[in-house]
Order: sequence, then structure tokens, then C-alpha cells
Amino acid sequence: MQMVYPVYRLLSGMATLGLPLALTKWVSEYLGAKEYPQITALRKWAAQIVLVGAIIAGIFLIFVTPFLSRFIFTDPRVREALLVIALAIPFSALSAIYRGYFQGFSNTAPTAFSEITEQFSEVGVTFLLVCVAGPILSYSTYTYPLVGLTFGEIVCLVTLVCFLRRQKVIPANNGTSIPKPEIFSYSWPLLFK
Repeated sequence: MQMVYPVYRLLSGMATLGLPLALTKWVSEYLGAKEYPQITALRKWAAQIVLVGAIIAGIFLIFVTPFLSRFIFTDPRVREALLVIALAIPFSALSAIYRGYFQGFSNTAPTAFSEITEQFSEVGVTFLLVCVAGPILSYSTYTYPLVGLTFGEIVCLVTLVCFLRRQKVIPANNGTSIPKPEIFSYSWPLLFK
């Protein structure tokens, strides 16, 4: 797990394009200016951009896994682990967007609660796989914590979406434009620092 986790965090972070922090800033500015339809439009736009980037990052990882496991890590156990965490990248990246969105409202409860549900489900699934399903399944026991991590990221995203449905914001109308390109002037420097 320690071998593949840096690859996972790097690709997951790159897939977000630094937008979660920029989203926090712009949501709070739109909130202060009472431009509520812009908030919804910005969240939807950021989620779409990050979802596409995360899917591309996950597919990229799947294709470079044979090379990484053979020439970089030189451990055959890494191949299976890299393939599993490739599935977690879209869930992790979208969770980061929604956390940034809620933090723009100064609402940290969704972030805190999603972290708790993520950790409980990650540890629980890993425990069940190692102790109960381990002898039955043909996968390496080194992969089970990464399956738990992937499941935890899914639960985290589901938790944030549940909070999102309870969020009261005026929806974007059809005439609302996409966010200004200046959002990238905030996101990209944060991404590369």
C-alpha cells in the first residue's frame, strides 16, 4: 500500500486541477455578493471538469500499470494494487470538489462527517476482506486495504451527495454562464505548489 499510495494521491490531486481550493474562494465570493445562481453553476461546472480529468487519470493509470509494476516498483504485487486504486481516483476527486464547495459556505460538517464515514467504511471493509473473505478470494492480501480505500472513497462521495441534496441554494437558470476563466488563476498555482 505504501508503494502505490503516492501514485494514487498524485493522480487524484492532478485530476482536481486545484479546483477545490479555488471553488471554496469563488463560492464564498458569490455568496457574499448574493449571486446564488452562479454558485450552483460553478459547482456543476467544476464537478464535470474534475470528473473528466479523474476518469482520464484512472484510465492512464490502468494503461501504465504494467510498466510501473515491472520497471519502477519491480514488485508483482503492485500491479493488482495499482489497478484497484485506479478505480478510486474519480470518487476521490469528486469528493474534493464537494468538500471545497461546502467549505465555501463555511460549512465544515459535510467534510467532517464524510471523513468519518470514509474511515469507518474503509477500515470495516478491509477488516472483513482480510479476516472473512481473505481465505476465499484469490486476490493478494496486500490488495485488500486498497479495496477498502476505494470503498471508503465511494462512501465519502455518497455522504457528500446526501449533504448536497439538503443544501439550499437557488438553482442556476439556463442563462447563467460558466465560471470566468479567472478560476484557473487561483487553482493552477495552488496545484503546482
